[in-house]
Amino acid sequence: MRSLLKKGATYTSQALKKISHHLDEYVNVSKFFFMHIPKTGGTSVKSAFRKNREISTEGWVDAKETRRMMEGAAGENLCNSEYLREVFKLRQAIAVRKMRKGKSFVVGHIPVTKNMIESFPEYRFFTIIRDPVERWVSEYRFGYEIGSLESFIGHEPPKHPIDGVEMALNSEEGGRYSRNMYTCYFSGFGWQSEFRSSKARMLAKSNVKKFDAIFKIKNMKHIEQYVQKNNVKIEIGEKKNITSYTDNKSKELNKYMKKESVKNKIYEKLMKMSTFMSMRGEILIHRSASVDVGSE
Repeated sequence: MRSLLKKGATYTSQALKKISHHLDEYVNVSKFFFMHIPKTGGTSVKSAFRKNREISTEGWVDAKETRRMMEGAAGENLCNSEYLREVFKLRQAIAVRKMRKGKSFVVGHIPVTKNMIESFPEYRFFTIIRDPVERWVSEYRFGYEIGSLESFIGHEPPKHPIDGVEMALNSEEGGRYSRNMYTCYFSGFGWQSEFRSSKARMLAKSNVKKFDAIFKIKNMKHIEQYVQKNNVKIEIGEKKNITSYTDNKSKELNKYMKKESVKNKIYEKLMKMSTFMSMRGEILIHRSASVDVGSE
């Protein structure tokens, strides 16, 4: 009888140690905030986190859902710039609420403010960046594929998407937002009036330093290593090009955008923008943000 009790006590002790070990692992699992800048490969990262069943998707801020919420509340009463401003503010408010609830993985197209980072030190804020010109080209092509060039350009687009490139580069509506995506997201201002001031640029450069990690799109494996160091296992698959380019215009646009002469033209055009919102500032932010926890 004593032998059985002794064995039982031993098994119980071992079981408690295992439970304690798993509890320690659970407690030590880091909380992440992934700022998904459009057209930087963030969808692949979200898919990898989604495959990990131990990670809840309750912290996700859905872009389509927030747009529908704003459209339902405001209808056609907001112009394009006001609409985006309010959408971004809504996403920020939802993200803050989710962090207050302690959701383990908060993610979305959400510009991050200084206050958000400083108010939630338990979260590891990270993001992905991409060469500004390549990111702009990718977004323009995607805009055509989903039929949203009108918002990108600011008015009805031309019949052929190639003819809309110059329009997008000069647009004072959607074009300005797309040309300055890093300023928008790192400053946390979205499309607010402050986004058009030097204050936004300074805030963006300052907030870059507050992020726990910033990755380059070509170094996705470094993100795996980063989260694994923080007790989370993910596997990011090879990025697939989901754009089909089925119609002739899409194929012609894709071929056109791949030309180095066109990329140089876009680069030079953005660099010569007379306003503060120019590619020059975006590249400065891109360079200052080019820090990666992995080795090249």
